[in-house]
Amino acid sequence: QEIHWDEALALVADTLIDLRATGQAHSVVFLYGETRGQMRALINRFLTAYGSPNAISQDSLNEQSARLAMFLTQGIYGIPVYDLNNASYTLAFGGNMLESSRHVIGYLGSLAFMRRGRPERGKLVAVHPRMSLTGIKADEWVPIRPGTYGAMALGMAHVIINSDLYDEGFVRDYAYGFEDFEDEAGNQHMGFKRLVLERYPLGRVESITGVPAADVARLAGEFATNRPALAVMPTEPGGLASSNGLYTAMAIHALNALVGSIDVPGGVQVQRFPSLADWPDFTPDAAAEAGLAQERVDGAGSDALPLAVSAYQDVAERILADEPYPLNVLFLYNANPVYDAPNGSRFAEALKKVPFVVSFATTLDESAAHADLILPASTFMEIWGDDYTEGTGYAGISLRRPVVEPVHDTRNPGDVLLSLAAAVGGPLVDAVPWGSYRELVKYRLSGIDMDWDAFEENGAWSE
Repeated sequence: QEIHWDEALALVADTLIDLRATGQAHSVVFLYGETRGQMRALINRFLTAYGSPNAISQDSLNEQSARLAMFLTQGIYGIPVYDLNNASYTLAFGGNMLESSRHVIGYLGSLAFMRRGRPERGKLVAVHPRMSLTGIKADEWVPIRPGTYGAMALGMAHVIINSDLYDEGFVRDYAYGFEDFEDEAGNQHMGFKRLVLERYPLGRVESITGVPAADVARLAGEFATNRPALAVMPTEPGGLASSNGLYTAMAIHALNALVGSIDVPGGVQVQRFPSLADWPDFTPDAAAEAGLAQERVDGAGSDALPLAVSAYQDVAERILADEPYPLNVLFLYNANPVYDAPNGSRFAEALKKVPFVVSFATTLDESAAHADLILPASTFMEIWGDDYTEGTGYAGISLRRPVVEPVHDTRNPGDVLLSLAAAVGGPLVDAVPWGSYRELVKYRLSGIDMDWDAFEENGAWSE
């Protein structure tokens, strides 16, 4: 049944107000997929000011393993940045960097430069269960059993260490845990060196991966002797979605450390971000504090999942079991769990159980079909937007302006969230005080040293 936007927003706002008033703010969940620029922070800030800990990202199905691997190995929670332009040897594990990665155009250009733009030609090796586009374009394709990238990486580490081909200086000065070590409590732990030498001999690696031992040894030798060399972990959807995804990512990244390819030309870089204006201060009220003290619906951060930022794939089963509490409202933004989650049919059952499901959808997808209310979202060509240049290394922002008027009666989800914040009131008014998403972006970018008046006068960001 079609209703007016004012009626729809009032319905959502009244529901949110009632839940806060009855101490059930924590029973509101926001599932989101791909977010750009300030949108992710807006969602999280909205939920925090409202009083729910349940902003749950779809990242746990793909790039969260890569981010966590970087955090556990380098102390940086972010996507690794690979300097392919200056690498002499690139070993891409899984994924499809030349077809479906975040930076297809950039990788295609880097590959061309690596091969033809400098005196010494670089080499690209693709390790993948199938002949992907990256495998077709690579100098060598290595077929491997699905989910066994980590075993191959550790097998290569075995060869590199056993042959004394690793960067001894880098390992000595910047690595911890290479040799056996003792923790603060006096407990002894096996170091990385003994782990790979004892547990990942080439014969065992071949039996796990299906890659011939001779090929693993050859690739390890090439990788270690053609520096700077890069071991690339998959960060696109599905690349690290197996149950051992985090450890796989850490094993792959360990190869970069072994050959000293960390924060050097041709190695793994750290993503930089621009200095933006600070978010305004706000004080959570009693309702927000009580809600934020509750356990997350996905269990992230609990004793069972202490390192998880989100556990999107666990939400359906926990909703069906009323763990840790029954839900009242579930928002969907760029998320279609009935289609893209491993347990999609269980998500369909879970959505039926939630009393009020609200979808920001551009089409009637499989999950939106189960929603009680659809707040139709405009397409990317119809709205103001922004994005970080994440994955490039340098600090940058890209801006998008509408190129066509909305074809249907749709709105920017960012504008809708800001309207709901104003209607719900309380701490949300101070947390996100802007009248439109465009105003929010302009405020945040005001922290960059630039002439905004001239920027708008030349038509780049003018209405």
